[in-house]
Amino acid sequence: MNKTTLQVKDWLAHRLDSAISDSGMKIEAICKKTGMPYSTLNAKRRGYSSISFEDIVLLAPILGLSASSFVPPQFSSLERAA
Repeated sequence: MNKTTLQVKDWLAHRLDSAISDSGMKIEAICKKTGMPYSTLNAKRRGYSSISFEDIVLLAPILGLSASSFVPPQFSSLERAA
């Protein structure tokens, strides 16, 4: 992985972890709602495993967020330009 890819992966993991904390939900409850194994969700929020677009679409509404809240800042200007 190149530096940018690693930065995005780390940012997404931190964003997911923060979103989970901010939601006040327990990891077990999120896993139950998504059908995602605890170990998988934990690996994603710790940055050990990549977060896919499908993961974002699945997790964002459960956490009370839009999928666009998971767009890393370095790409948000591209989103506005489109």
